[in-house]
Amino acid sequence: MTATLQLLGCWRLAVSGRAVAVPRRDQRVIAAIALLDPRPRRQLAEILWPDGSRDHAQANLRVNLSDIRRHYPGILADSDPLSLAPGVGVDVASLRLLPSIIDGETECSRLREWLEFARRAELLPGWYETWLDLEQERVRQLRLSALEILGRTLLKYGDADGALSAATIALDAEPWRESSYELQMRAHILAGNRALALRVYESARSMLLRELDVEPAPILSGLAQELRYHGSV
Repeated sequence: MTATLQLLGCWRLAVSGRAVAVPRRDQRVIAAIALLDPRPRRQLAEILWPDGSRDHAQANLRVNLSDIRRHYPGILADSDPLSLAPGVGVDVASLRLLPSIIDGETECSRLREWLEFARRAELLPGWYETWLDLEQERVRQLRLSALEILGRTLLKYGDADGALSAATIALDAEPWRESSYELQMRAHILAGNRALALRVYESARSMLLRELDVEPAPILSGLAQELRYHGSV
């Protein structure tokens, strides 16, 4: 049996290539086991049900684990601390490995495929649980880093549109990210759109001054200065 667990963009469990319907109460237990370091049952129960008594939390977890093992055999390892079975693939692991994967990739078509993967790589959107907050932030930072690495790599291989897409997705998620503005400017320059590159700089400068009361980083200002005085970079 092969099983894959998708947590980026949405929650989805597939067994032998077929999607499996899983109730939300069991989804959150499987997701917590997948995302958190292996935890003893007692600790995981308290994380998932922090507002009730310890006995109530542990009873809830026992019921959920029994349901999961009965209806989805082979998903969980038979261990304590709790963990997924070794053969279960999780898409978050692919996001963590993406920088090293990109490092050896030379085909723009494959890089574009990874860019599409990174585009939707938001951890369990619409889930609002205290235990998940830190994991969502960690994945957000991984995603932003992966998008910029993808953008710089696409830029290196002459794919200005791909690099621009990577920078724009990153800026949609974090509008103050100056390294993404730099990538956006360089993508426009590669495409021969120097005026658009300067427009990006002016927009970034206006936003940073208005929202944070800071000037752009020297690398952005220097890039804009080169464009103004020399017409190219």
